[in-house]
Amino acid sequence: MQEWLDSVPVRRRVVDYLCEQAVPIYLVGGTVRDALLGRQGYDIDVAVAGTALSLARQVADYFHGAFVEMDTARDVGRVVLRAGGEHHHVDFAGLRAEDVVRDLWARDYTINAMAVSLCGGLGELLDPTGGYDDLRAGLLRVTGDKAFEDDPARILRGVRLRGSLGFAVAEETEELMREWLPALRFVSAERVRDEVAQILALDDAAESLYYAAELGALQTVLPPLSASNPAGAEGPAGAEGLALAAVRVVRALEDVLRLSGGRAASGEIETAIVDNLRSATTLWTYLPRLQEHWAEELSVGRARRVAFKLAALLSVLPQAAAASPDITRELKLSAAEVRFVRLTIEGSERTLAFCDAEALGPLDIHRYYRAVGDAGLDGAVLALARQQAGGTACDDLEDRAGRLLEAWFTEHERLVEPPRLLSGREVLQQTSAKRGPLVGQVLDAVREAQVQGVVHDADEALAFARAWLDRQGAG
Repeated sequence: MQEWLDSVPVRRRVVDYLCEQAVPIYLVGGTVRDALLGRQGYDIDVAVAGTALSLARQVADYFHGAFVEMDTARDVGRVVLRAGGEHHHVDFAGLRAEDVVRDLWARDYTINAMAVSLCGGLGELLDPTGGYDDLRAGLLRVTGDKAFEDDPARILRGVRLRGSLGFAVAEETEELMREWLPALRFVSAERVRDEVAQILALDDAAESLYYAAELGALQTVLPPLSASNPAGAEGPAGAEGLALAAVRVVRALEDVLRLSGGRAASGEIETAIVDNLRSATTLWTYLPRLQEHWAEELSVGRARRVAFKLAALLSVLPQAAAASPDITRELKLSAAEVRFVRLTIEGSERTLAFCDAEALGPLDIHRYYRAVGDAGLDGAVLALARQQAGGTACDDLEDRAGRLLEAWFTEHERLVEPPRLLSGREVLQQTSAKRGPLVGQVLDAVREAQVQGVVHDADEALAFARAWLDRQGAG
């Protein structure tokens, strides 16, 4: 435990500061579990014999971090610190009982119900529920029969822990999960969002999502996925529910993500997706740059790849692009994430629609990215995943998706976002156009002419704008 504390400088500084506060503080939960497993991790879980939220605010102010109020009623807060290019979470919770041992009995799983006194030298391991033995056995078991009654969100946490640790769920614990599934509907959207996001952040989220779907938890927190699979959705029509069809798309997408990180693909589609990606040399070339794109954060602590997998999950819904904003807003995602999910799904649908076109020309590419922005990269790859999952059939899809990526990365100024040759002010001053939407339409038309090679400089742009306005009879 001491080596674990000392291995990350920011972790050591936080602990030293906490021990100066003269209140009993314990390392608990995932911190103790991960230290015993030898997992590095970036989170610290502490239990405080006092007001946890006020201490969390104090730590956030001292270290110039972000304070997040997780659950006021339960006195739970989080501090997010950035160090070494990574986000470190320090989660604070007040003791849930009159002493730490009773607090541990009130926790979720036995492997999370161990504690060590933090200050004045690390104390002995407190393990009243047998968590250490379950840890060694690779078993996920609740501390008591009321675990999910006290907090139904623990069902989702169990799904995540099962996936991240590779543990088995005890039979009686799984029975309790199923019994308390309906109570998940009453968990706050923020807590559901955080648990779902952490599941999606797993390298093999599809396996955990499949377990959640089999359990019924996925459909409970994302009710639109509880429907049967209609004709045209990914997977054989009516052969499986939408939830399982959605998981198939995530599984296919994760194979692309694994390949982009230099790891092997997995599962039944390995051969097909590897062959397709390697035959589409343009796509294969840009996978490393896509990896950087997917690592970018859309919200604090949530990378683009998390929202990307959520987009894959929702892409099986009827009219998915139109339906996704309501779902993502209900999950309390940020505005950037809501927009990204919608545009990614729309991008995948547009990419699939290109299969019906004879060719993918410069103007098609320009209009594609004008409509969906940089989410067009994700949309092109999602279209491939949807095809691999069995929802579409398009012999040229790999080439079309590869061409879209190539245009973004190597022909950005020519096809995606040509340099502006004419400003709105110049349109108003030097043409017959009046203020209003028409000015934007003129500028869009000029850019499309640039993409097609009709306009090359400012003089040609102005002449084109005047001629365009004449054709429209505008003025």
